[in-house]
Amino acid sequence: MSDASNHSKHSKLRNFARPWIVSAIPLAGLLALITAGVTTGVGESTQLSDPGAATRWGLSIARFVHYSAMATAVSAALFAAAILPMRGKLATGSFSQQVREEDGLSPLMKSALLISGIAGLVWTGAALAVLVYSYSLIAGEPLSASREFSRGFFNYVQSVETGQAWIAVVAISATFTTGLFGFRSRKGVLLLVLLGLSAIIPIALVGHSASAENHTEAVTSLVLHILGLTLWVGGLFVLLLLGLAQWVQKPPRSRRSETCRELDLVIRRYSRVASVGLALTVASGVINGMLRIRNVSEQLTSEYGVMLLVKTGATVLLAGIGFVLRQWVIPQIRGADDDSKHGPVTWLWRLIWVEALLMGAIIGVSTVLARTAPPSNEQEYIDATPALILTGYEMPPDPELTLWATLWRPVA
Repeated sequence: MSDASNHSKHSKLRNFARPWIVSAIPLAGLLALITAGVTTGVGESTQLSDPGAATRWGLSIARFVHYSAMATAVSAALFAAAILPMRGKLATGSFSQQVREEDGLSPLMKSALLISGIAGLVWTGAALAVLVYSYSLIAGEPLSASREFSRGFFNYVQSVETGQAWIAVVAISATFTTGLFGFRSRKGVLLLVLLGLSAIIPIALVGHSASAENHTEAVTSLVLHILGLTLWVGGLFVLLLLGLAQWVQKPPRSRRSETCRELDLVIRRYSRVASVGLALTVASGVINGMLRIRNVSEQLTSEYGVMLLVKTGATVLLAGIGFVLRQWVIPQIRGADDDSKHGPVTWLWRLIWVEALLMGAIIGVSTVLARTAPPSNEQEYIDATPALILTGYEMPPDPELTLWATLWRPVA
């Protein structure tokens, strides 16, 4: 591949990773959040103990920033630990080159660790904001620096499950971010990735799944759903931010050829991770939807069902774009050396940007969906047995030998 061709690829990368283009992604998510919030009435005032518009909308926005930052921080660390070349040792087919860096880290890995660190700081701040806003909403009190608000807040953190869950997320995100500035080995960063992913568990435990019937299955599917979205959505955000980092750094011509080869390899590796994330997201999303939506009428008439349809449609569209990228665009990147506006490199970054826009919108809708109550059947509550009310499950059948192996559930 010629230097002119690699320079062309780098120029196209810079065109699609300019700051104003990347900033359109969170704006699309916020627009989707506001639209969904107005549609579902999440932002409307309540008749009793209304905490104010700042809390009602602030909680949704804080959750949106939290999920976006968490996915970006964890995925960027995963890129640094398992996807990016670390010490400049890069092999792509017949190409093999050693990058000489003083600290032994490739420029892309440095950028990924920086992205993860900044996103981790935003994640920690957003998690803390969610913690404060959630107390304000539950207590029905506007944000205040008064002694009464502080006393109630600390009691909420110590005694209420939701408060305990979110303070755990704050602690995990803060530890994750602090560790990023100390670890520079793949194993160390990979441990931080696992730590960051563990924050999904407390989040799932205090969602709608916690109070739903068959809550063990619902919580498990929600954990897998958030995990899949983190790998898929976060990875795509990281790709664009890596492109932005290269645009800001403006490496010399001697490094552009090397950078383009590295990005080619990274995109190919990420496509495999994205496939796993997509499979987890779709499978767990179907299970979650089946647990909450029992019939077609609920899907079409309830606010929760409509938002779920919107999210499903956007996800299907994203999967289609990803399929086109993986099957037709990515295989042509390495051998492409044309500078046309319709070449595979140009289409690669165009489609990645469109995917990121849609993903931002999906996170916005999902944030509102998490605060929207799923449809409920009042008759089911009237006919509920004591066992179902207390445990979320009906009484098991009479014990048989086979049931000892097939019918068991962990104690929550």
